[in-house]
Amino acid sequence: MRRFRESYLFLTFLAVTVGFVSGVGAIFFRWLINTFMRVFYGILPRALGFMGRSYYLIAPALGGAVIGPIIYKAASETRGHGVPEIMEAVWTRGGRIRPRVALIKPLVSAICIGSGGSAGREGPIAQIGASFGSTIGQLLRISPEKLRVLVACGAGAGIAATFNAPIAGIFFAMEVILAEFRTRSFIPAVVATVTATSISRKFLGDYPALGPLSYSLKCYCELPFYVGLGVLAGLVGILEIDSLYKFEDFFEELKLPTYVVPAIGGLAMGALGLGLPHVLGVGYGENLIPPLTNSLLSVINQEMEFKLMLVLVFAKILATSITLGSGGSGGVFAPSLFVGGMLGGAYGYLVNLLFPNLTAGYGAYALVGMAAMFAGVSRATLTSIIILFEMTRDYEIILPLLISCVMSDMIVVFSGRNIYIQKLLRRGIKAKPERPPDALDLTLIRDVMRKGSELVVIRKGIRVKEAYELMEKTGYHGFPVVDGRGRLVGLVTHNEINDAMTSGLWDMKIERIAIRDPLTLYPDETLREALLRIGIKRKRGSHFPVVDRKDRKKLVGFVAMTDIISAYVKKTKEIEWFPA
Repeated sequence: MRRFRESYLFLTFLAVTVGFVSGVGAIFFRWLINTFMRVFYGILPRALGFMGRSYYLIAPALGGAVIGPIIYKAASETRGHGVPEIMEAVWTRGGRIRPRVALIKPLVSAICIGSGGSAGREGPIAQIGASFGSTIGQLLRISPEKLRVLVACGAGAGIAATFNAPIAGIFFAMEVILAEFRTRSFIPAVVATVTATSISRKFLGDYPALGPLSYSLKCYCELPFYVGLGVLAGLVGILEIDSLYKFEDFFEELKLPTYVVPAIGGLAMGALGLGLPHVLGVGYGENLIPPLTNSLLSVINQEMEFKLMLVLVFAKILATSITLGSGGSGGVFAPSLFVGGMLGGAYGYLVNLLFPNLTAGYGAYALVGMAAMFAGVSRATLTSIIILFEMTRDYEIILPLLISCVMSDMIVVFSGRNIYIQKLLRRGIKAKPERPPDALDLTLIRDVMRKGSELVVIRKGIRVKEAYELMEKTGYHGFPVVDGRGRLVGLVTHNEINDAMTSGLWDMKIERIAIRDPLTLYPDETLREALLRIGIKRKRGSHFPVVDRKDRKKLVGFVAMTDIISAYVKKTKEIEWFPA
């Protein structure tokens, strides 16, 4: 039985279950968003009719006030856009995600989006599917490498069901979550996404999310204009990434309780929405804040003014940065498509104005801009190309789509940014998506060091004999030496203590034999960075005090070389990927 449980045939059977739950989850999540929209923009406005239009100022703040305590108390990993949390689980925790995420994420995201927060559906749906895949895999105790595949299946199935795009869901699982293309992970991903899409189509219908549409190149001499669109999308993509994380830093620096900040962000979002209601909520599809129309379709159908398109590019970036930076919950996929559509529409309007006989209408550029923008911010170029093709079912636009997405990706590559990876880097996870993660990059000194009750120090002034007795009692071979205020004075190891004892210096004070200027490490360093510094310094020894980066006398922990080696071996086993 155990042998069958570890087989890929069993994994494929599990992928069917994960795909089914992801498909049902996508349907339920859409219903949940619409339910909260009716609450925030139907029931409450009638109950608070005396507020008039000013109600729209407080609606997102009310949503933020509700979700803040839920996220704070129940599951902090449900804040933000969700996909980096899936990637972190796959890369660093063997695919383990807490089961409660599957319950909390749809609730807080639906409230956030339903109250007017600028975020997308895809991140929550992906996290719901991934959480269920992780939960079922943990219950059945499958191996970590198969658990990772199951998590990716759930994420891909969620994307497939949300956008009615099964092929894009497969590529999302492979390109973004697993960062690999192998048959043994491809087959379960196909099974999961096909199952999820079948469920979604059964209840929601088989309609392209933005179509069907029909745009084509007017002539091949138009391709250079699409190259320009790709470059522009890459530059605006960099702006979108930087804006999101600068607002995240801004809200963190407010030094307010975590559960309060989403309401403050919601208030700022409401103020923006009063002037430009187009930026509220998802911005397209059936989940629209009443009485808004589908802004993306308006651009694609060439029914929007140039000035408004241009303003909405930056307004949507600002709105999404406020919503997610303040701790709101939702995805970045849909906002990126919205920004790209507006950018492409505005760019295409100008190009068509200058070269009317050579170029198609600006609706075609809006379509391509959508995919080019997401290709840039996420570096998921294949997924971006395929998802737009499936959302429009328009093959004629494939050449402009390919060149614009690749150019956008190239621009962002040079900046070293990625909207998903950036969040992991900010947490100290320095693995790159192009290769399997390295334990040296995924483990921080703070995860290895002795701290709290495990941290044993020697006070300045005690005798060598007492230090020897402490060494014998604890089994430790190195100790930081501190003064009366707990400030670091030096380091003493078994070498210094044993030498002093052999020389008969039993009563000598410990600071006389301590190493006065030991090599110190920092808690936010990765193992790789620490080992490189140890090698560069070329100092003897295998014990290192860990100090605050801003105050090198403030002791926060202690680590031995054996601790680093043990942590490396343990983490390497946890993140072991499929054999080649």
